[in-house]
Amino acid sequence: QRKGSVTRLRVIVEVKCSWNPEVLVAMQAQLVRRYLLQNDIRVGLYVVGYYDCSRWTTDTKRKQMRLVGSIEELKTTLREQAIALRGLGHDVSTQVLDCRLDLNSRAG
Repeated sequence: QRKGSVTRLRVIVEVKCSWNPEVLVAMQAQLVRRYLLQNDIRVGLYVVGYYDCSRWTTDTKRKQMRLVGSIEELKTTLREQAIALRGLGHDVSTQVLDCRLDLNSRAG
């Protein structure tokens, strides 16, 4: 909307952790269908925090909950989803935040 010399942009941001069970489907199901379409907003940002720690073993609950592969695989998957949604008229972007914690590399 244009008011004088000011342009107002409305953006909805959806944030998930990489271990969220809906992380691979929520961009469309939640961000687009629930928030963008229901609020008549065209622009959305899907942000995922990718968490991992070298001390988490495969039997650690957090490690088991991580439903995605590597951070690069997650970035690729979400980028492809965003491109497909833009093809349907939704201005959706994605950002994966590297929240990995490598305790082995810290002096302690």
